[in-house]
Amino acid sequence: MTTTATLTTTTTNTSSTTTPFQSSQDLRTLITSKRSLLPPSEDYHPREERYWNNSQTHYQPLQHTVTLGIQQLALSPHRTLAATGGPRISFWTSPLDKSLHHTQQRYTSAQIKAKQISTSGQVTTAVAFRHDGQLMAVGNLQGQVQIIQCATRAVLTTWSCSTLPIRAVVWQDDQTVWVGGDDARLSKWSLQSTKQTPITFSGHGDGINCIRLQDEYVVTASADHTVRLWMKSPEANDEVQSNDVDNKEAVAVWRHAGPVQDMVWVPGSVQDTNAKSSACCITASGTELTVWSPNHVQALQQVPTRHVKTITSLCYILRRRRKTNASSGNKKDDEEDDLQHCVFTASLDGALRLHEWNPQTRQLVSLIRLSLPSQQPETSTPSNMQHAITALTVFSHRGCIVLACGFSHGQVLLRTTAPPPTIMKRRVQEPPAGTYAYFMRGPRVPLTTTTEDLDTTVVAATGNKKRKYKSYDLCLKQFRYADALDEALATRNAQTVLNVLEALGQRPNGLDTALSNASTLEPLLSFCLSFLRKQHTQHQHATTCVLGVLNECWRRRANNEGDELWWKIRQAVQQEVQTQTCLLRTLGQIDGLLGARSLEGNQTDD
Repeated sequence: MTTTATLTTTTTNTSSTTTPFQSSQDLRTLITSKRSLLPPSEDYHPREERYWNNSQTHYQPLQHTVTLGIQQLALSPHRTLAATGGPRISFWTSPLDKSLHHTQQRYTSAQIKAKQISTSGQVTTAVAFRHDGQLMAVGNLQGQVQIIQCATRAVLTTWSCSTLPIRAVVWQDDQTVWVGGDDARLSKWSLQSTKQTPITFSGHGDGINCIRLQDEYVVTASADHTVRLWMKSPEANDEVQSNDVDNKEAVAVWRHAGPVQDMVWVPGSVQDTNAKSSACCITASGTELTVWSPNHVQALQQVPTRHVKTITSLCYILRRRRKTNASSGNKKDDEEDDLQHCVFTASLDGALRLHEWNPQTRQLVSLIRLSLPSQQPETSTPSNMQHAITALTVFSHRGCIVLACGFSHGQVLLRTTAPPPTIMKRRVQEPPAGTYAYFMRGPRVPLTTTTEDLDTTVVAATGNKKRKYKSYDLCLKQFRYADALDEALATRNAQTVLNVLEALGQRPNGLDTALSNASTLEPLLSFCLSFLRKQHTQHQHATTCVLGVLNECWRRRANNEGDELWWKIRQAVQQEVQTQTCLLRTLGQIDGLLGARSLEGNQTDD
């Protein structure tokens, strides 16, 4: 029994749609310059614009020579991109490794060379990779399907399906291929079959443009304004079927107002427990998208896409975006909100648009138009010329969303959207109990009102990693004060020397022991002289410590030891004293002048 669903369409003029911004001139002035450049029918989505149309989006053209334009694009599991539309199949093994994503340029005329696979001079129209990427099925204008091995580029077998062009080929498993074309028949071929007799399904009144597999269904989109759902035949009956046309009817028929060019399956929430499948199908007919479900007779939604010409391609990808509500307590809801179901549409008007699918409500919302540089077929440089997009595929590569677009003039363009910048969260590590930082936590710790809330447990530092001490720290722990001072002076770090001197001064007889056991005081005197000359502003608090060390060194000065250094120290101290004296005199004179001026002002007022 065939279930027929008819879609009633209503003609709408999207250009005459009014928005609240058109009713008042005052509101128009509050809109940003980017929003004011959009047509009245466009909606502004700043979050999507910042991600999809930012300055980090890169464009990379791929070299491809065709006669009829790009017919189809296919992507293998190994990221091999294949394009049809000429007497040879062009494919790129690693196009993104040589792209401009890691450079500063947004567009370049340098094209990535393509490898070629010969198809005996037949113009190719359809291509599909097997699940393992080792074989590909290629259809041509003569109604033939060739199975080609990707590694050796050899043709393994050729099937003569009809005399009309092949428009769609799909792999079901490693041995089964579904074929559809302008003969309006759906054929099922098998590599294991010894007879060249496929299983055929009839029912369409015009050519088949697209074939999709979903669960137990085989879905075909045709130019006769319908989409038909077929049940997969049992594998045991493959050898029994003949080459005659089967009289099987389609499970369901979805009728449209125009030819259906492409379709895509998207996930949906299970609202009906008795439903066999929760997925929904989005079909493209004319300039509109229609949402269908195998469990419903009527269409769920009809979405105008603001395309001017016919939609040629549909693509779907799941993108993980940054969370906006981090305060939600339900972790599962956060994960679901972090995913965006993106549906892309390409049209003959050269426009590429983004739509968002909501699996919970089963609603499709049209968002923004993605930027694409126009290209000249001769120079492949940006221009004001718009070319029709005839093929489209999307995939993810290292966190980037890559759109491969095929144009009517034979150009293949990769549009790479840069991933959003990752924000590294700072790890807040609580200080261990018993440390000075633990005692000085301050207002970060909530107040405790009861004795039960008080944490009196002392936790020792975890981990078996031993603390790495410096050489002067080890000397201080072993009470070798002279060696500690020598090690600190050897570092030539002023802060380290000052810390060691302060530590020696705090210990009983620490500085006296270090100076008495030192072999020579010249390194210490050189440090003090450098400190006085440079006048370290960040170590002003250590001036008293340095002067105290100099007094101790002068008291222990031997005969003629460091006389030159002491003379330089004396000169530095005298110069500093003279400078400070002159500064104090100047400040005193300024205070006297200001005081006399204030007295004259008071007498004048009296």
